Amino acid sequence: MISALLLTFGVAGICGNFIAGALVGNTTVTAGAVLILWGLGYGAVPVSFQTWILGGLAVEGIATTSVLWIGAALAVLTLLVVGRGEK
Repeated sequence: MISALLLTFGVAGICGNFIAGALVGNTTVTAGAVLILWGLGYGAVPVSFQTWILGGLAVEGIATTSVLWIGAALAVLTLLVVGRGEK
C-alpha cells in the first residue's frame, strides 16, 4: 500500500511540474497563483502524514510512542553518520 501511495505521489509531482510549467507562461499573476496553490498543497503534507501515523493506519501493532522514538533514533543516527563523514 505504501509503495502505491509513493508511486502516486511521484506521478502527481511530475504531472504537477508539467501543468505548472504550462500555466505559468510569462505572466507574474499566474505564477503567483500557482505558487500559492503549491504552497497550500505542500503545506498539507506534514499534517496529513502525522495524522496518518498517529491515527494508527500505518502502524497497527506498534504503539505510537514507539514509532516516534524509532523516528528520533533514526534522526540521531543520521546526524552521527553525517557528522562522521565530514571529518
